[in-house]
Amino acid sequence: MRSHSLLEQVQWKDLVHLGRSDVISELFISLPWLIVSFIFASLQWYVLALFCSFMFFLTGLRQVHNAFHFALGISRPATHWVMFFLSIVMLGSMHAVQINHLRHHQHCMQEEDIEAKSATMKWWQALLFGPIFPWMLHKKAFEVGTKTQKNGCLLSLLPTSWYCFWFL
Repeated sequence: MRSHSLLEQVQWKDLVHLGRSDVISELFISLPWLIVSFIFASLQWYVLALFCSFMFFLTGLRQVHNAFHFALGISRPATHWVMFFLSIVMLGSMHAVQINHLRHHQHCMQEEDIEAKSATMKWWQALLFGPIFPWMLHKKAFEVGTKTQKNGCLLSLLPTSWYCFWFL
């Protein structure tokens, strides 16, 4: 059986129309983890707070990935606001990450693919690369982004920068 005929048999369920409850679920999936993380941290239950923060980050990545592809079931302007909010709570410009993610689809595993830069590294190299990675994402976004995209990056970095310096 040829691969083309196999593909025709697959019932694709990605990028389908979202119902109202799906949209609400998608928009708020990370919020409970964030709230519970803050509660546990305020009670000084740091291990549980760390676990909830990790889960918040994972669900936030899911949300922002769907936002990158405008697949949240909301308007484009509302999607940009979701990315703006997630930029604040995830401490980085999700608009910059979006630029690089869409470039990842264009240049998958090539030199221009910043998102997959660590994919071919040894595990210890990828770990050392981790702290550099966000800086590279933002730098590349400002190099290749359109004026509108760069403005989105700047707008979402302002509150994030303030937040970071406030805790220093």
